[in-house]
Amino acid sequence: MDYKEPSTFFSRVAFLVLPVTMGSKINIATPKVSNAEVFQCVYSAPTTITNFVGGSDNQTIRVLGDGNATVQNGTKIKTNTGANKLLVLNKVYRFTYINNLWYEDAN
Repeated sequence: MDYKEPSTFFSRVAFLVLPVTMGSKINIATPKVSNAEVFQCVYSAPTTITNFVGGSDNQTIRVLGDGNATVQNGTKIKTNTGANKLLVLNKVYRFTYINNLWYEDAN
């Protein structure tokens, strides 16, 4: 059996880079987040988001705040402060779906 350098193998492997998928603008209390990564809040009045619907294991979403949306810390979403959180205008928040719960990044 001949020995081949590992670089021979890697030179033939192609890596697929998936594009970031822009989701819709969200303006309801339970926005659907399946098949997308980035969302923009566009609430016309103060609204509480109680769940992100349609998540899949290990899915991470980014949400751009608008100053009207508040994420409810509870049985569906865990914020990094353990309390309800107002999504500040022009700030991006990141949530990951693990074991049927959305967790906000600790940063």
